[in-house]
Amino acid sequence: NFVSTHDTIIKNLNTKESKGIVLLHGIPGSGKTHYIRYLIQEIQDKTLIYVPPDMAKEISSPAFLPFLMEQQDAILIIEDAENIIKDRNESSAPSQAVANLLNLSDGLLGDAM
Repeated sequence: NFVSTHDTIIKNLNTKESKGIVLLHGIPGSGKTHYIRYLIQEIQDKTLIYVPPDMAKEISSPAFLPFLMEQQDAILIIEDAENIIKDRNESSAPSQAVANLLNLSDGLLGDAM
């Protein structure tokens, strides 16, 4: 039931100092980008940081982390993040970009954001 999932997403995105990851997945053309555009209109009092597809791997850059740490109570939107997730699944060594993403959402880095 996507309606209840949507309600949970909206509630969490509009809650001050909430943490976590929302992963939208589906075949191309299924409405993920359209839904993100809708969510952006529904989010109140938060800084939105948009990372376009060609920059998704940059979240592993040491220069990018201080910028993210300065963004208190922000929402990070990574479009086409499957590129960094796929990299992690294809090798036994974890992708630094995925590790940073997980730390930002729920780890020590997330506590600072």
